[in-house]
Amino acid sequence: MESKEDYRKKIEAQLKEWGEIIEELKNKASKAAGELKKEHESEIKTLVDKKNDMQKQLKEFISSSDDAWKVMRKGLEKAATDIKKAFKQARKKYK
Repeated sequence: MESKEDYRKKIEAQLKEWGEIIEELKNKASKAAGELKKEHESEIKTLVDKKNDMQKQLKEFISSSDDAWKVMRKGLEKAATDIKKAFKQARKKYK
């Protein structure tokens, strides 16, 4: 089983990757016009909000006790799975 520190590093790396994807999507959205641009901006805002929520959960995870982090990990994993799906769907739209 991963240590708490290893899991923290894994989530931080994922958050960094999501930040890079958001920037990529923002660049692509800036080239769109009209309603399409508004739709893309709305989707990006949703992704940013999800990423920010995950960052908050990570902060709570980091400050959790050694016993509590194992329980919190399950919640983080579910949130990460949901966010990955959202990012995958968004990237498909921008290709």
